[in-house]
Amino acid sequence: MGRVMPDEQRKSLDTRKLVAILGRFTSSHDPEALAAARLANRMVREAGLTWEEVIGSGSGPDPDIYGKQQVIEHPERGPLAPPVGRTWKETLRWLCARSAGEDDRENEFLDDLCRILAKQYGYGPPFISPYQAAWVTNIYDRIAQQAE
Repeated sequence: MGRVMPDEQRKSLDTRKLVAILGRFTSSHDPEALAAARLANRMVREAGLTWEEVIGSGSGPDPDIYGKQQVIEHPERGPLAPPVGRTWKETLRWLCARSAGEDDRENEFLDDLCRILAKQYGYGPPFISPYQAAWVTNIYDRIAQQAE
């Protein structure tokens, strides 16, 4: 298995081109089929993806389980769910894109979490502490109040 790239380093995958290349796998000319396989693999790798991310793992994640794994139990505030999107990674991307922190310290905190979560693979629980989740939620709540 290859190294998973941070989201900001990933390139887009030309899926139309990939499908055309995959169609060459059935060639009766072995060198052409092999060259197509290697080219397809290189395209996926250069996009910073894995084959599992491209084609999925079958039926895909159960949305109920996926959502539950993203809920973080905070000792004082209770359960915290991502305020934007379905994952903490989506929330952090949204906040970082807007430089949503009130000051440099908060923006640095958000950027650091984005880098940590960019390394997260798959649909497992996020690597974010309850206190970090509470801070992210507070930043989002402040923005939401300002927008009203």
